[in-house]
Amino acid sequence: MEGGRHTQSAGESTRARHADPEWPTQEETVAAVRRFNARYFARMAPVRRALIRRGFNGRELRILSALGGAPQQLSSAWLVGWLGIGEARVSRILKDFRRRGWVECWRGLEDARINEVQLTDAGRRISAMLDQTADDAVAKLLCELDPQRRRDLLSAMDAIAAILRLQHR
Repeated sequence: MEGGRHTQSAGESTRARHADPEWPTQEETVAAVRRFNARYFARMAPVRRALIRRGFNGRELRILSALGGAPQQLSSAWLVGWLGIGEARVSRILKDFRRRGWVECWRGLEDARINEVQLTDAGRRISAMLDQTADDAVAKLLCELDPQRRRDLLSAMDAIAAILRLQHR
């Protein structure tokens, strides 16, 4: 221990640090999560590039993905909250999608203050094309892994999702 913090000697394993109740510190945890996120973001760059080459920006892709994965219409407020995109930005993107014929928007039947939105047939085709593009790019990354590593990856992803309580709302 040094100054109330545990320092790792050259021969001490990370596993041994787990037994220390002071490890990891908040700072170490934040740093580790940010390192992981940066590496994951960099590793997924081919997927983003494949989608952006289709002429969409990240926010548009997230909105199309949310709408494409929804079994029914969604409210624009739900998109704002779930995706963390500003209300004005969501409104502009939906207006553009409506102009292109990809979404239908209407006032909520129960509450006229709520705007409902869903993909049109044309929007579903665009969403399906983007999904296929993303699937192809991810499959290309996964083909580098042997079957056991893919199972390990899925288990780790499930563990992260459970710990962070990641689920569709």
